[in-house]
Formats: sequence, structure tokens, C-alpha cells
Amino acid sequence: MTVTLKIDKGTAERLINWKNIRQEEPKNLSGSELTLELRDDEVLIELHRKENLLEISDLSGSFGLWLELRDDKIQKFKEILEREGS
Repeated sequence: MTVTLKIDKGTAERLINWKNIRQEEPKNLSGSELTLELRDDEVLIELHRKENLLEISDLSGSFGLWLELRDDKIQKFKEILEREGS
């Protein structure tokens, strides 16, 4: 299974302007979004209890998403897990 990170074209264009990514990099920017596909085993999900943050990132450092774990987000995760039967 691949994990896909999608960013809308406006955000991708801003990243190019800020020099965070280069257009020649192999990251589909031709359509309406930038797509980065990773193998599932390349994705890290880690809880940082001290900072009360959840990190979702790839092992090579191409992207990282940090979420503050508030009660509403924790409840949303629980609802998703219950609905999906995990």
C-alpha cells in the first residue's frame, strides 16, 4: 500500500516560490495538486507525550506533519478507529 500526501496547486506553487521544493523534483505538479507517494513502511507515526504532539512523517525527511493532541482531535481519532473496526 502506498501513502499519498496531496497538497493543492496553490500551496505547491508557494513552496516552489519559497525554494522549499524545486519544479524539477519528481513530484507531480502538473495537475491541480502536488502528490508525494510513499511506501507504507516508509511512514512514521510517533507520539511525543512531553509536547503532546502526534508526528506523521516519512523516514527520509521529505515531509512531516505535527498535530497538537487536543481532546477534540483525540475523540475524532477514536471515532475513526471505532467506525473502521480496528
